[in-house]
Amino acid sequence: MAEHVLSARHPLLGTANILLLAVPDGWRVLDGPSRPEVDRWTQRDDLRWMSEGRATYRLVEAAPGAPGLARAEVELRITASPAAGEAHAVRPRHTAVRRGLLPRREVPAAEVEIDCPFTGRRLQLLLVPSLRGGRPTARPEDLEQLVRAMLEGLRCH
Repeated sequence: MAEHVLSARHPLLGTANILLLAVPDGWRVLDGPSRPEVDRWTQRDDLRWMSEGRATYRLVEAAPGAPGLARAEVELRITASPAAGEAHAVRPRHTAVRRGLLPRREVPAAEVEIDCPFTGRRLQLLLVPSLRGGRPTARPEDLEQLVRAMLEGLRCH
């Protein structure tokens, strides 16, 4: 399992951390199609944490025997919003989302919701397989493996 610090960097405002994310061995965390958007942050000790905003990343597992090709690719969408909870809570669930243009297809997805009272925020992590040739690029087992690793190594601050 590998741990990655996800953060948003701004040349004038500095760095706001988003999440400490654990992924299974063999998986890589890559930038998404756009930069993270931080609307508000919370200062705790000497670190800033995104308390409102959104970010998108790609989680990629290399194909066996072909490290330059992806065997599985999952989009990770993170949304941060204020939370009023008093206790740290983590809620994983499996779901499905519609992807593609025509025809739209329902693909398996996973969601993890985290309440972090230390930073006063709720993080929603949505894992959705990318589509290639009209087919999902990750299986439900891949999503389960990612969620398990995230829950084992999850640190919201």
